[in-house]
Amino acid sequence: MAVFLSAWTWVYTWKVNSKKFWIAAGLWVVQIILYSVGGSEAATRLVCNQSGGGCAFKSGSGGGLILFGWLIALGIWLWAIIDASTKSQAYYASI
Repeated sequence: MAVFLSAWTWVYTWKVNSKKFWIAAGLWVVQIILYSVGGSEAATRLVCNQSGGGCAFKSGSGGGLILFGWLIALGIWLWAIIDASTKSQAYYASI
């Protein structure tokens, strides 16, 4: 489940892992804010050549914020996979 659903795998074991899910949900909110700010900043720095030469971003286009958002998503995904894969079958049977 963790490979495909990331932190949603902790809903399966809610009684034990609800704190992990809420931490991940808070990080998702941070990620959405970073995407919003980075995307709007990138949109304001897009410069297009009027003679048909194409478009380019000015320096400081918000790409760092978007990259940081991707790193947060990757961290949540890996955390869920590692956490779920280190649990034994007996752990899930006891819940």
